[in-house]
Amino acid sequence: MMPHYLLSNIQNAVQNGTVVYESRRVAQQIQNLNYDLQEVCKCLLNLTETDFRKTQHYMDNGKPKICDEYLFQNEFSKREGDDILIDDLYIKLRLTGNDLVVGLVSFHLEGSI
Repeated sequence: MMPHYLLSNIQNAVQNGTVVYESRRVAQQIQNLNYDLQEVCKCLLNLTETDFRKTQHYMDNGKPKICDEYLFQNEFSKREGDDILIDDLYIKLRLTGNDLVVGLVSFHLEGSI
């Protein structure tokens, strides 16, 4: 199964700084991880085709919405020289604005919601 959105288009939008949180809920999910926008963008830039899980088609306020879901292992350390930690992330996103804007729909630890 292939993603609906080209990963290269997603990553081009991220590099252009056009990433939006589509709800307060996703902003809260990211805050709960103690991530900032820079860390979120790093994760999106490191997504690969093998991280893709499925595409979801559904209605949102009467409008069709298509999102791609990814499972991604984010490796990081809290400070230089610290042990490497891994967050297993569930990321649901879509492209809007003629594929120029990444809309984040979900961004949380896998299985936490």
